[in-house]
Amino acid sequence: MVRIERGVPAELSGEGRRWLDGQARRLAAFRAALPAGLGLDLTPASLVLLEPLVVRRLGGGREREFREGVIGYAGEVLLRVGGGRWGYDMRPVVEFDPALRLEPVAPGDLVELAVRRQDGAVFEETLGEIAGVVERLRAFNRGWEPTRLATPADDSGADDAPQNADDDLVWWLRRQEVAFQEWVAGLGGGARTWDCSPRSVETLERVLLGLLPVGSVRTADDGNPVVQAAAWYLGEAMIRGAGGRWAFTPGVPRDDDLLTGRPYIAPAAAGRRAAVPGIIVANLVMRQEAGYLVARFRQYLEQ
Repeated sequence: MVRIERGVPAELSGEGRRWLDGQARRLAAFRAALPAGLGLDLTPASLVLLEPLVVRRLGGGREREFREGVIGYAGEVLLRVGGGRWGYDMRPVVEFDPALRLEPVAPGDLVELAVRRQDGAVFEETLGEIAGVVERLRAFNRGWEPTRLATPADDSGADDAPQNADDDLVWWLRRQEVAFQEWVAGLGGGARTWDCSPRSVETLERVLLGLLPVGSVRTADDGNPVVQAAAWYLGEAMIRGAGGRWAFTPGVPRDDDLLTGRPYIAPAAAGRRAAVPGIIVANLVMRQEAGYLVARFRQYLEQ
């Protein structure tokens, strides 16, 4: 958690003030330029999810406005992890809470590094390093939290922050749809492969078994991003094939109650069994049993 203070640093240059004053407008334009369904709630997870798209769109050095939007968004997320304020040293930089004793970070440098490396891990590594310093200081000084100055992004709000159980489900569906699209784009094969047909489910099973070895998934709820994205696709294929709808019951996931705390498919007809795509995908990976996912998919369609 990060404490928020109001105010603008007096030492911020004119260029820096102009940058800060344009943040709300910059982020609004950035959100509008993103694919449908990709919401931005200023969390570390959202920045990690964004990196593959950034690499693909900026790999050729084009789209200056999009690049500035990424820089503005990345900086806001960094501030929400390590506190601090926006600064300006020939370009926008994030100056962290002084207690952390971290060097300022230029989000633009991170964007350039992400484009060069193309491994999708730059944002996650940077966030992890900052969060690690914060956690060590918290452990040493109980009750301490980093502090940051408010920015125009606070007034613009988080456009997709979940407020209730329905919103939690909508947010999960949006994130996984985008994550799946980004994932399969790296696999090749074209969009026709992923048309929610039974044949595409067979392809999904082969890809998962070839990509995720034994031990890579230990439980259905460990948050593996590939499992989550694949679960979304499997659920969409079930709905396309036999009807039903996504549903979610708030709570902590339990072994004796498969529906609570997990997105599931509620059948269209009464008396039929619900399906929990996340558990099906996770079980496939843990069992490494060819045909398991396809069988469960057909079971939902034929019941």
